[in-house]
Amino acid sequence: MTSAICYPDSTDWSCVPQTTVDELDPEMKERAEALAWSTLAGLTGHFFSTCPITVRPCRKTCAPGWRSWAPVPAYSGGSFQPHIDPAGYWVNSCMCASDPCSCGPIHEIVLPGPVGSIVEVLIDGAVLHPSAYRVDNGNRLVRQDGADWPACQDMNKPGGPVYEPVIIENLSNTMTVTREGQLVQIVVEPTEPPQGGMFAGTLPYVVRGGSQTNVYDEAGVNVGVFVLGGGTADIGGSSGPGFVPFRIVYETTDAPASPDMTSTFSVEYYRGTGPNTMLDYAAGVLAWEFYQACSGNDCRLPAGVTSVSRQGVSFQIATGMFANGMTGIREVDAIIGIYNPNGLKAPPYVSSPDLKPGRVTTYGGR
Repeated sequence: MTSAICYPDSTDWSCVPQTTVDELDPEMKERAEALAWSTLAGLTGHFFSTCPITVRPCRKTCAPGWRSWAPVPAYSGGSFQPHIDPAGYWVNSCMCASDPCSCGPIHEIVLPGPVGSIVEVLIDGAVLHPSAYRVDNGNRLVRQDGADWPACQDMNKPGGPVYEPVIIENLSNTMTVTREGQLVQIVVEPTEPPQGGMFAGTLPYVVRGGSQTNVYDEAGVNVGVFVLGGGTADIGGSSGPGFVPFRIVYETTDAPASPDMTSTFSVEYYRGTGPNTMLDYAAGVLAWEFYQACSGNDCRLPAGVTSVSRQGVSFQIATGMFANGMTGIREVDAIIGIYNPNGLKAPPYVSSPDLKPGRVTTYGGR
């Protein structure tokens, strides 16, 4: 993932022989992936998101002296909004409403949608288990474990702790440990020339769960198993990857680092469909064609010109690379057609003040 453009790290290069992928220039490969994902997002009308966003929810409050619909106290400093109440009348009061179809209060937060998938919910710096919430109607984050969402938070504090990379030097490799939330990634670079010896040292973050963790190479292919001390911070031996660069991802039970995360609340999610196997594959195919074009080789990208003849004179007019919303690459266009069959520039949105549709769970809920 580049520092300038955020895009998924799951690009599927399986359409290209692995030996060829291994020989690609890393910087050109990175640029090709960024171009591919950005192009797919545009041609699908941004129905999917190339990067998750983080939202720090703030409950809409009510003005002093007015009661709210939901079991939320009437906080000061709120504002009124005109809307239709459950009886069908236009009123001007606070929007702390419960769902008219529900027999009881619903503890929910309306997020900027559509919400494709939740990456992580942090309350006071701790990760909330996915079983505690679901998404309804594409934008309502519903608490379903009996608790309520925080009514307010300290916006002076950052939404999440910042972790500096930790470098572990071994005889045979260098291990770079990074952390985001409760997820820890280790990138292992072997020494040159390769040396004998085991992986050793102490991890900065305790391992959650079992000790065997899958190992992935630079292309995301599982190449073996790495042994981490379950419930401890010990590093074990390597099985399978050998002396090649690889990465390990695991979860930690360690509490968030400073700064103090109490009284904070954040939701990280994909606004739109998140990356999946189809999009990963389309991005890999398109990235290969961009790489070929950048290398001066033949590629399947359209030239973006139209030949015109007038009174015996021929000339060409540039029409844009993807003038009709397609790439001309059949396997990529098939996936574009699935997500954007009508060639829209942006997802459609319908809003009606008097329409009260049924509630549909669109993510989670298990």
